[in-house]
Amino acid sequence: MTLDSHRRRRRRRTRALLCAIAALPATHPNACDLHQPRFSPEHATPETARTDRTRIPRDIRIEQGGFATADAAAACFGARYHDDKRAEFVTFLVHTEDGWAYLTPGKGPRNARRVHTEALHRASNDAGHALLAVAHTHPFGMPYFSATDAATVLRANGPMYLTNWRNETWRLAPEDVRSQLERRGFPSTTISVSRLFSAPGMREGWRGTPVAPVVNPVRRADR
Repeated sequence: MTLDSHRRRRRRRTRALLCAIAALPATHPNACDLHQPRFSPEHATPETARTDRTRIPRDIRIEQGGFATADAAAACFGARYHDDKRAEFVTFLVHTEDGWAYLTPGKGPRNARRVHTEALHRASNDAGHALLAVAHTHPFGMPYFSATDAATVLRANGPMYLTNWRNETWRLAPEDVRSQLERRGFPSTTISVSRLFSAPGMREGWRGTPVAPVVNPVRRADR
């Protein structure tokens, strides 16, 4: 066997090995599947399937998971649901042995500026999930966190995520709210949050901490 023929055979084996590796199921750490079917009102429970109610999914499960961070899970949820211009979506983040995930979201009433989420929270708990953070969209109005959002973060003592209609995702933590209140000389109470939001410069809401956008979505060819 000549040296050239040996090299050609080795190159063929290498190509065959690479093709075999490429055919294996792909894994996508922090990958977000933007094409997966989304929750819609026809998937809601019969008693909540109305445009003036918060639509609660009949089956609340992990919609997408395996993320390295809560930020990545929230950004994926936001990238998938921020473009609905008439209603807010709300979900909860959980942590499993595979990493961070977000649950099937609920959908708020049409054109509502405030969405009641108590029933959705209760249904998500009843489905057996340990809820660690909440994430929601702002389809209109304030591009950042509202006074209601900040008060909820303070009361629940847990983080909240927001994705606005520009697909910008932000995180607000309890310590962010407390430090801002202390800086302005307010006690850490929900009433103080309302007073803080009446101050100049809060018209667009509270920005919080920016979250990196989805940078490696799963493409159709990857699915």
